[in-house]
Amino acid sequence: GYTVGNKVWDKDGLSAIVAFSQLTGKLKAQGKTLWDKLEALYRQHGFYFNAQRSIALDPNSPPIGDKLRANPPSEIAGKKVSVTEDL
Repeated sequence: GYTVGNKVWDKDGLSAIVAFSQLTGKLKAQGKTLWDKLEALYRQHGFYFNAQRSIALDPNSPPIGDKLRANPPSEIAGKKVSVTEDL
């Protein structure tokens, strides 16, 4: 869920939709849209895409986590791994 500010008065995102509505109104007054604001944020901070994929493994297959812990990757898809954390 979403919350706005440092106090949580609701648990279903009402404060977030109020803030979102206020942002929409301010942008409209400036002749801009939410898409315009989103593009500006991407240009300022960059665009990041995150995806998760779950796969089912055979219960009899060896534990992948043990192998990764013993030999963590130093590079993934051509990018250097700077930190690994075993959660």
